[in-house]
Amino acid sequence: MKDFKQYWLESKSIALPFHTEDKSFSVYELTLHCANCDKKVKEIRGEVKESFGCIEIHMVGVCRPCKLITGNRSRIYPKTNRYLTLKDDGWYEGEIKQNIFYKFIEKVLALLKKICYII
Repeated sequence: MKDFKQYWLESKSIALPFHTEDKSFSVYELTLHCANCDKKVKEIRGEVKESFGCIEIHMVGVCRPCKLITGNRSRIYPKTNRYLTLKDDGWYEGEIKQNIFYKFIEKVLALLKKICYII
């Protein structure tokens, strides 16, 4: 990734929700924490894209109290419910936390589409 300041200047706000091409996985919320104070950053820019079976997220945010731009690069692997996040000293792996409410809404919408198709 380019230096964070330049990336911030060139990037746009991230449009959410993001859905995979086959609609099997969605990203509804992204969280970024300041590298200095660890508070949640409110202003986030970057991009989310699907590539070779994973979702790549490049984002930067400004912590106004610290006057610091913090960046993050992650890859989500929906089929395995795992993600990788790039830190200063390498990639870290974790498990995806899925929001039950959003999963329920997705199921209801899929059911409604089937019902509407039948009618």
